[in-house]
Amino acid sequence: TLTLADNRATLRDGEAIRPRLIMPSFDAYLYVDYVTHDGAVQHLYPQTEDRSQGIPADPIRLFAPSEWVNLGDPRPGQRGWEVTAPFGRDLIIAVAASRPLFGQARRANAETSAAYLRALDGALRALRQEGGLAIASGIAVEVAPR
Repeated sequence: TLTLADNRATLRDGEAIRPRLIMPSFDAYLYVDYVTHDGAVQHLYPQTEDRSQGIPADPIRLFAPSEWVNLGDPRPGQRGWEVTAPFGRDLIIAVAASRPLFGQARRANAETSAAYLRALDGALRALRQEGGLAIASGIAVEVAPR
């Protein structure tokens, strides 16, 4: 299950992006991405370390069946993720997989949607060929000015 905090479907300029997830019925690794309508992907989880932005690396970890996961809540030293222009309809996707999908962390926390979706497709095909499990969910997010 994937929703936003307070079951929101519209976020205004400057508001926090706070995904809420319930993991599937099997132990799984989690990948959550924010796909903008103009072709960019921001990896929300796991993130790679980016010292220039003060972002620590998220550990790749196995989540328990039906575990609740809250992402994006501001905490000391981290504001969390905020929506900004360009405004329009974006997408958050979450993938839970029975093994890590990628052999190593993504090179950066942002990339083009074309490059990432191609890599994700290949990773999911390889997982299926190995008999692994995966489940995905997505939600549309309307991003609007204040």
